Amino acid sequence: MAGDSIGTFTQALASLKRHGSGLLVVGAAAQETHLAACRRLLGDGSDQLRHRLVVLTDGVPGAADRTDDESVRVIDRRPVTRGATASASPAGDGPSDLVTLEREIIAAVESIEREAGGLDPGELRVCLDSLRTLVDGHDPAEVERFLDNVLTAVRDVDGMCHVHFPVERGGEAAARFADLFDGTIEVQLPAGARHVEQRWHLHEADVSTDWVAL
Repeated sequence: MAGDSIGTFTQALASLKRHGSGLLVVGAAAQETHLAACRRLLGDGSDQLRHRLVVLTDGVPGAADRTDDESVRVIDRRPVTRGATASASPAGDGPSDLVTLEREIIAAVESIEREAGGLDPGELRVCLDSLRTLVDGHDPAEVERFLDNVLTAVRDVDGMCHVHFPVERGGEAAARFADLFDGTIEVQLPAGARHVEQRWHLHEADVSTDWVAL
């Protein structure tokens, strides 16, 4: 990545942190890749104040690694298999009603802002895991409206929302929704590698990074 591109990327990323953002996280459905990216985007390990909201709609492994902190607010709408016990809030039959889920997420964002007495830029971090279940169960136009409204609500409080979608960036599925987001983050764990890698693509600035260790 050339020097001019690095400067453009750094400035664009700083702007997203100041004014709120929506980021699409794509890549193969490997637990370690998406979890590593999620922890970083939620601000784990930071000494800065964070308010975290995690929305679960998919039966992804490793959910407890993000939700066992009492400071994390959880909306659990994962499908419940026969004989399983729902955790957090009741999941019912899964995210069958996007309007209801949208309202619940927006209400949670508003509640967090109200309880905090206002939020600084980047203080609210929201994770949606994952888009796959929503796409499989709904018309794409419905999913677009849902994402647009949720991302707008998070941006309005200068928060940062990332949405996991375990598909390849170059595929039709990711392309369908990419324009709703400020950027796309690819994650991968190359064969024989010890560390997860990431590559960022910021849409408005039209700049991409090289693959780097996450």
